[in-house]
Amino acid sequence: MAPIRRAPANRDARLAGLIRSSAATAGDGTGYRLAWIRSAIDGRGSWLLVGLTVTFVYLAWTLLTLMQYSAQDFIHVGRSFVARSHASPLISDYPGYRYDGDIGFDGQFNYFIALDPVNARYYIDYPAYRYTRILYPLLAGTLGLHSPDSVANTLIAINVAMIALGILVLGAWLRRRGVSAWVAAIYGFYPGIFITLQRDTTEIVAYSLVIAAIYLYDYGPRSRLIRSAVLFSLAALTRETTLVFAGIWGLNLLLSGEGPPAARIAVNWRKSVMFLAIAFVPLLAWKIYILVWLGSLGLVGVLSPVPFGGVLYLLRHEVEMEQLRTVVVPAVLCLAAAIIAVLARVRRVEIWALLANSLLYMTFLAPASFIDLSSSARVTIPIALAAVLAMPHLPQRSRAWFWAASALWLAPMIYWILLPVQGGLKNLIVHQL
Repeated sequence: MAPIRRAPANRDARLAGLIRSSAATAGDGTGYRLAWIRSAIDGRGSWLLVGLTVTFVYLAWTLLTLMQYSAQDFIHVGRSFVARSHASPLISDYPGYRYDGDIGFDGQFNYFIALDPVNARYYIDYPAYRYTRILYPLLAGTLGLHSPDSVANTLIAINVAMIALGILVLGAWLRRRGVSAWVAAIYGFYPGIFITLQRDTTEIVAYSLVIAAIYLYDYGPRSRLIRSAVLFSLAALTRETTLVFAGIWGLNLLLSGEGPPAARIAVNWRKSVMFLAIAFVPLLAWKIYILVWLGSLGLVGVLSPVPFGGVLYLLRHEVEMEQLRTVVVPAVLCLAAAIIAVLARVRRVEIWALLANSLLYMTFLAPASFIDLSSSARVTIPIALAAVLAMPHLPQRSRAWFWAASALWLAPMIYWILLPVQGGLKNLIVHQL
């Protein structure tokens, strides 16, 4: 009978070692994946990931939408405005318009100015008012070489690029304030941003410049205040309502430092005056030029002297529940959060910005801005931006108001973004793949 052979003890030890090594490798792999997820959510590079994610969603939506529609559909040209004049062949003779009824929407005026900056005034409802917001159409016209087809695509491309810039910088700013960069996605997916992209209007460019200006103000290199003020001035030339942010940050500069207010003002007033002059004077100079050229300052206000006059108008007339749910209620919640923070003695510039924007663009917003959701959601974009900027400094009891407002803002975006691209996805799968 043959003897039973036993495995050497060292072989058993090697086998046990291999088993332990495999388990350790699996554990290390799981740990690595968890570490990567944590880093993506709240790591040093999370600002980049959130910027790329938001930009990818909007870029995908844009490309899929353009598969079934045209860049002209983003402009919403009104037939009556094209028929107003024959002063510009570039505007009057273009055969490729996709008309949106007789009136259209505000993006058409940016398109006309981009095509023919001199003669577009004959095709515009309030020329001095529309020409005030000159930077976006001027940039689109220059990059699009004043070609009707190229300009239509350039207006979209600029907005997508500025969404990327705004979210990247806002995410980086939040990360440096000790808050997850992903909070920037709340602003990125605010319904007004989506509507602005859909309709070629100025808000995306304007408020992305504001975000960059605030980042430079807080974390910029040498001469950061001058660079910040220059960006604020460019934002004002894109949309004059951004001067609320410029004014509040200029006053913050005036009162910065330690000691009694009078002593701080004595030290800072020169810097503050310089900052506000750089931010405000270019728009003032442009307004004077418009007055000389067009005979008007174009002061078409969006504010009402009656508190909540616009909201009362909305309630008295045909109530659009989407406006109440997506615009009005979240803005009131943000106002409440700002008031609670002020009462809790949180004296931060971001809190004052939230309070000011909530008061101006909801409490005192004129009835005309509540004509439809496309108008009110765009006008209230500064409230969403101010809320995200204020979030790192809100006391705990205010943050519940912020998150409630955020949920109301984000809820409709799920189907707003997904539903319109069904045709584009079908076209891509059936005809392209």
